[in-house]
Parts: sequence; C-alpha cells; structure tokens
Amino acid sequence: RIPIAFVVGSYAGMSISPSFQANIFEQTRSTLHIALSISSFIMIFGVITTLVYFFFSKEHKGFLGRTANVGIWFIMIAFGASFGYTVMARISLLIGRMNFLLYDWLGVIK
Repeated sequence: RIPIAFVVGSYAGMSISPSFQANIFEQTRSTLHIALSISSFIMIFGVITTLVYFFFSKEHKGFLGRTANVGIWFIMIAFGASFGYTVMARISLLIGRMNFLLYDWLGVIK
C-alpha cells in the first residue's frame, strides 16, 4: 500500500507545476497582454473590478464598494452573454432537426 501511495503522490506532485503553469500563468499573461485597443482596456478593467468584487478582506464601502459594484455588472454581462450563446446553440440545433423533419423525413416542405 505504501509504495503505491508514494508513486501516486509523487506523480501527482510532479504534475501540479506544469498544469499550474499551463492553465494559470498562460491565461493571466494572455489577459494582461496589452494591445492598443479599447477592447483590451475594457477586458483588463473588467478583470480588475471582478477581482475586487471577490476581495473579501475589506468591507465594500466607498471606492472599493463602487469598484466591486462595477465588477458585479461585468459578471452579470458575462453570464448573460454565456447564457445567450447557449440559447443560440440550442435554437440552432432545433432548426437543424426541424429542417430534417419537415424537408427530408416528412416531405411537407419541398
């Protein structure tokens, strides 16, 4: 039992660093890659205000509260866009199935 636990633990420990570097560092570097455009400024501003919203060490009053409020709005916009994309994908699948049923299978529409 102990040798198997040692092997599993050592391989798990060796895989943490590459996965952390690939997932966390690369995404952070890509987010902070500053291009000279308004969309990158909005992205960085949204990331910072969203991180301020999840900063629970200080009470959200004053400037920190207003910044956290902006972060909430960015989160709501992102979740709304994600939900909208999901609905569009489902409607697209429905249109494809209805097209198959009405044109090919039933032959109602020629």
